[in-house]
Amino acid sequence: MPDGFHPASSSSSFSQRGVVMIPVSALVTFIVYIVCIGLIFFLLWWLIDYVGLPEPFHKVAKVILAVFAVLILISLLMSLAGQPLVRW
Repeated sequence: MPDGFHPASSSSSFSQRGVVMIPVSALVTFIVYIVCIGLIFFLLWWLIDYVGLPEPFHKVAKVILAVFAVLILISLLMSLAGQPLVRW
């Protein structure tokens, strides 16, 4: 056995080291959110192409959509650690 390893107190040593234990239900919920949000952003991306906006507006709309998608993704990832960027 490695020095300092005690099987009976392994869970307390994880919390002392700063390791975050994420429950499986939170991961499943996270994956469902990612799939739903990804589908919504994909449909919005497709709609921007389908409508046929003139070129400067087309690119600006896609950039704004991409920024929102990244911000939501960062917020969801931070919420797994308990510090969401945006509180829903």
